[in-house]
Amino acid sequence: MGGAQFGWDRRSLKPRSVEKDGWLIGYGLATGAYGAGRAPSTAKARLSADGVLLIQTATSDMGPGTATMMTMIASEVINIPIEKIKVELGSSALPYASGEYGSMTTSSVGSSVYDVCTDLKAKFNEVAGGSSDNPDYIKILKDHQLPYLEITKQSHPNADSRKYSSHAYNVNFVEAHVHKATGMVKIARVVSAVEGGKILNPITARS
Repeated sequence: MGGAQFGWDRRSLKPRSVEKDGWLIGYGLATGAYGAGRAPSTAKARLSADGVLLIQTATSDMGPGTATMMTMIASEVINIPIEKIKVELGSSALPYASGEYGSMTTSSVGSSVYDVCTDLKAKFNEVAGGSSDNPDYIKILKDHQLPYLEITKQSHPNADSRKYSSHAYNVNFVEAHVHKATGMVKIARVVSAVEGGKILNPITARS
C-alpha cells in the first residue's frame, strides 16, 4: 500500500541516474518494529446519581494525552458523553497503575479502565435485574436510593501473551534531493505505512 502510493516500483535502480535542476534525486526505504508491551494496572470507576463518571488511577500524564485516552475508552464502554467523565491521575493515593513510559500506558492503564467500566456496567445491570448494553444509570441509582456505584479492578496481561510476539510495524519510503555543487540535502517526500493495531485516537496517530 505504501509502496504503491509512493511509486516505489517506478524508481530508477541506477545510482545518480535521476537529476533535476542540479539536484540528484534518490529513493530510500526503511522498516521498523516496536514492541507492544503491557503491564498490570488498576483503576476505579464511580458513577454517581448526577450522571458523572469518575475514573481514578495513579498513572501520570506528561502531555501525550493519557487523560484524553482514558476518557475516550470509558465513554465508549459506558456509553455516556465525554463531558460527563472526569479522570483523576498522578497521585500515589489512587489505585496503582503502571507509569508513563515504554509506549504502553494506553495498553496497560487503558485496559484497566476498559475492564473496570465493563464491570461497572455489569454491576448496574445486576442491581437493575437486566442485561442492557446501555443501562439508564441515573434511574437505577434513584430507584434503589443509591448515591453511586463503584468498582475497582486490576487488569493483567493475558497469560498466553508470552507465547506470541506483539509489535507494531512500519515501512517508510523517502525521496531525497542532494545538490551536486553544495551537498545540501532536502527531503522531498515521505510516505509511511504503519500497522499499529487498533487506533484509539486517529488525531494523535496521524501526528
